[in-house]
Amino acid sequence: MGYIVDLSEHNTVTDWTAAAKDLDAAILRIGYRGSIEGRAAYKKITEDGKFRSHLAGCRKYGIPYAVYYFPTPVTDAEAAEEATWLVNRIRGLDLCMPVFIDSENVQTDRSGRADKLSRKDRTRLLKVITDRLLAEGIPCGVYSYTSWLQNNVDLSALDPRVVKNTWVAQTPKLTYKGACAMWQYGKKKFPWTTAPVDVDRIMGTFDMEVKKMTYSRDTIIEKARSYLGVTEGSARHKEIVDRYNAKKPLPRGYAVKYTDAWCATFVSAIAIMCGYTSVIPTECGCPQMIALAKGMGIWQESDTYRPQKGDIILYDWQDTGTGDNTGVPDHIGFVESVSGNQMTIIEGNYNGRVQERKLSINGRYIRGFITPKYTDEMVKKTVQLTITLPEIHLGDKGEHVRFWQWLIGIVETGIYDEAAQAETRKWQNANGKKVDGWIGKGCWSKAMQVKGWVK
Repeated sequence: MGYIVDLSEHNTVTDWTAAAKDLDAAILRIGYRGSIEGRAAYKKITEDGKFRSHLAGCRKYGIPYAVYYFPTPVTDAEAAEEATWLVNRIRGLDLCMPVFIDSENVQTDRSGRADKLSRKDRTRLLKVITDRLLAEGIPCGVYSYTSWLQNNVDLSALDPRVVKNTWVAQTPKLTYKGACAMWQYGKKKFPWTTAPVDVDRIMGTFDMEVKKMTYSRDTIIEKARSYLGVTEGSARHKEIVDRYNAKKPLPRGYAVKYTDAWCATFVSAIAIMCGYTSVIPTECGCPQMIALAKGMGIWQESDTYRPQKGDIILYDWQDTGTGDNTGVPDHIGFVESVSGNQMTIIEGNYNGRVQERKLSINGRYIRGFITPKYTDEMVKKTVQLTITLPEIHLGDKGEHVRFWQWLIGIVETGIYDEAAQAETRKWQNANGKKVDGWIGKGCWSKAMQVKGWVK
């Protein structure tokens, strides 16, 4: 049994290989609406500054992940806007838990823009967000600390599926009496972090009935093909530019002009039209596309990589053909098909048109590929994180031992010594289990029954 941690831009992971050995899962802050007047993000929906690097680390090292979001709407319209932002960014993420909505004060003096909302108004705005997520087939829950959940939110007004997924922060003991699917029980300093991080325990089961969101290679290429033959200055070219400019917030705040180079704008607009902005970066500049792809963990520049339909190719026309091409990219397009040693690419702004190009795999000018995490090749499933609870014997140490000690109400040392074994024997005797001091599947199940988590 490993650890579950939550991470935001306030946390730095220095060694993902080591983190992967310690973690069962990580819950990543995906974003927030700025709440403090005078700061750059005030009132703006903003992606967490380290979300993409944390996501890339989890994906690369196989760490199951979930996300949480910190909203501060003060109107129904703002709550709906935040829900839409979340829905668009969650698509393509293979989440192991519900999406958590973090409800709490921003400032201790309650000077944040939403800190002084009434219990009724705060609950109504939470419901706008959670109902929209549920309507999109996205399981969700609420995160906060015990006193806030008791006094500042009326959970009974929310959908029961949301209430079941409540994530509670309380130290050192959990006294919260409501539904609690996960408990944030403290902080821990790991060798792979620069400072202590919050640690969590799953307390029950999440409501994870959800349709699997799919992102298809065929869909993206069919949409790109539909623009073949479009010429610069035409009505459909302006449509491409307009669809890109309609995305809010605009990358770097720049609105593309009809006279600008538009190869990256074309790729981005196709992604926007398909609703694929969670799996394909959107930008109007090729260098920025690479930077975003690296942040998402989907950039590939190995000479041995064989591209697939739906990948996105970037070129550097200054490539000499000698050694690795590491230059500044000039152009971009979608890989339409791959056959033998040749691929066909659909490109915007190819001689002022949307048209196809034939190119040899690993040929000259290829800077690399963006490899979106399409889901049409994934097995559809009900997503659920399963934590394996191991057997415990005399002398064992670790988080699983500490969890057992917490379950039966004894001192949490994390060491299964003779004192802990003696207390376990007393518990076994009182609960009709074989009195041998050994903890196996039967004892784990019984302890959870006693807690009321399972029947």
